[in-house]
Amino acid sequence: MRFLRAKYLFDGLNLKENFAVVVNGSSVVDVGAYDELRKSYIELEVNDLGEGVLFCGFVNAHTHLELSYLKGKTEAFGGFVKWLASVMSNKSRYEEYVVLENMDKSIDELIENGVAIVGDISNTLISIDRLSKKLPLSVVFYENYSLNLERAFSAIDKLEKEGEMLSRMPIRIQLTPHAVYSSHPILMRYLCSKTDFMSLHFLESKYEKEFISGKGELYIFLKELGLLDYSFEYKNIWDYLKKLGCLKPKGLFVHCTEAEYEDLEMIRSIDGSVVLCPRSNWYISRKLPDVYKIEKSGLNIAIGTDSLASNWDLNILNEMAFLKDHFPDIKSESIFRWATSGGAKALRVKLGFFKGFYAKPYFIAANSSNPLDEILQKRGYLPLPY
Repeated sequence: MRFLRAKYLFDGLNLKENFAVVVNGSSVVDVGAYDELRKSYIELEVNDLGEGVLFCGFVNAHTHLELSYLKGKTEAFGGFVKWLASVMSNKSRYEEYVVLENMDKSIDELIENGVAIVGDISNTLISIDRLSKKLPLSVVFYENYSLNLERAFSAIDKLEKEGEMLSRMPIRIQLTPHAVYSSHPILMRYLCSKTDFMSLHFLESKYEKEFISGKGELYIFLKELGLLDYSFEYKNIWDYLKKLGCLKPKGLFVHCTEAEYEDLEMIRSIDGSVVLCPRSNWYISRKLPDVYKIEKSGLNIAIGTDSLASNWDLNILNEMAFLKDHFPDIKSESIFRWATSGGAKALRVKLGFFKGFYAKPYFIAANSSNPLDEILQKRGYLPLPY
């Protein structure tokens, strides 16, 4: 067992001064005010980390590790459709060893920057073995998509054959559709019927609401590529999700860049979580969700980096600093809460400095009386001009 203390401890909910924690591996044995806790564990050597904050570990609630090889190969700042076209033109052009090498670097980067748990989106399940060994409480969302009816049926047939294998994986696997604009309704209905926990790319661009009515630049782009063989003519995105049985309780709604109050209210009605990936949104279209509005809605909020196909790095601290810089009225403590307990709630795991919870203690030095503000102000969150 280890007895850890620092001037400040962030337990996942609140910042506390002169607290300490006892951990056994990654399990929290006890936590409390230092003077009192010391009396109960007098036999343990104190590891005093000094001036700064001891964190329980962060949650990156949304990333695509298998896309790490696309770093620097996609179009930034050109808007969603141009970015999507650049992803499609570069994806799957590299051998597996290149994909694995870049994915390994990304996992190491996550760990180096304090991430304890990941919500990884995968089309191939190639990350499972590595995540199960390095970040074992992570969740892999097995994402499937196809707008073509024949390919949709092929995907369903493949998933039916994989069913037993998926249940034996060394890490949690959850089937999920990608987004309303990338899956044929038959495939969407199937995926939603097979999962009680989905992570959906949601209202990432202004084109999504148009798409569901068979209109807009994204709809035309996919139609001209010959990927669409179905006419989308629904009243709105919620009508579509409801008719396909996709309004699952406690689901993850990722991005919400174009979410209005009524959208947030619908998410709240099913106890869903919003996952913010602000630098990805900025990379793609120089647009951000209204985080003030999302916070005011009372929804559970988590933070993700998205992938290196739409970000400069996978550093969750840079993501938090970016949020603070663009939404300065949000308290730093709230942002750290979103990156710890908010992400844990979204992924349905117990992370925090609480008895019996999981933790990967991570220390960041800070010398001021407002250490969380200081930590976020130090970050170099955007290595490219904006």
